[in-house]
Amino acid sequence: MKKCEKCKAEVMEGANFCHTCGEALTSVAESIKKEDRRGAMLEVVLALIDKIKDPNDLEVLNSLLKKLKP
Repeated sequence: MKKCEKCKAEVMEGANFCHTCGEALTSVAESIKKEDRRGAMLEVVLALIDKIKDPNDLEVLNSLLKKLKP
C-alpha cells in the first residue's frame, strides 16, 4: 500500500487514482485528467462559437479552438 500525497489515504499499489479524493497517482492518470479538461474546454468553446456574433470575440474563440484541437 502507498499513500495519496493529497489526502493521505492508503491506496493500492498500481492504482492510477486515489479512491478517496480522485487525485492522479500516475503519469497515465495525469494524462487522462488533462485530456478530460481539454475535452471540456473544447465543448465550451464550441458552444460559445454558436452563440457569439461579435467578430472580435469569434476571433478569440477561434484561436482557442485551434489550440485545443489535436
